[in-house]
Amino acid sequence: MPGRPRKPVEQLQYRGDGREERRSLRVVAPGEARKMPACPRDLTGVGRVAWRAYWADPVSLAATGVDAYDIHRYCRLLARREALEEQVAAEPVVDGYAGPTVNPLHKLVRELTREIEKYREMLGILPLARMRLGLVQAQAAVTVGELRRQLARPRREEHEPRADERPVIDLEHLP
Repeated sequence: MPGRPRKPVEQLQYRGDGREERRSLRVVAPGEARKMPACPRDLTGVGRVAWRAYWADPVSLAATGVDAYDIHRYCRLLARREALEEQVAAEPVVDGYAGPTVNPLHKLVRELTREIEKYREMLGILPLARMRLGLVQAQAAVTVGELRRQLARPRREEHEPRADERPVIDLEHLP
């Protein structure tokens, strides 16, 4: 409705009756890493790489046992698409009954790509998908103690600029 203040997107959750309600974000801290499940034997190539990458990422902390099938399916789709892409690259044009035509495997590759994109959104692999799922990655770059130590260090007042360095204007000493 125009003129009505909107909540930030990360605080919106829609109920079945259409009303909005606030929700809290689940913070996924990088230090909470858990043991990576064994990679399924049927995964090869990119599928194995994707499996390890997913479980090494902090977003996997939000995954539960119910998600195991979807994660496995996502990795299998990546491996299958890689194999098909190699076949298509080897033979982009094939002979058809009406003459040379585009390899029909192109269509299958596009369908697999669409399904992979759906799994990426569902599993929170993409940044926007993480936001939609309500996941926030906790990142503390500098602690208060580190900032205090940096302030306590003596500053080098005499700094001669190098030839490739532009002069720095010290704003503290301006009139």
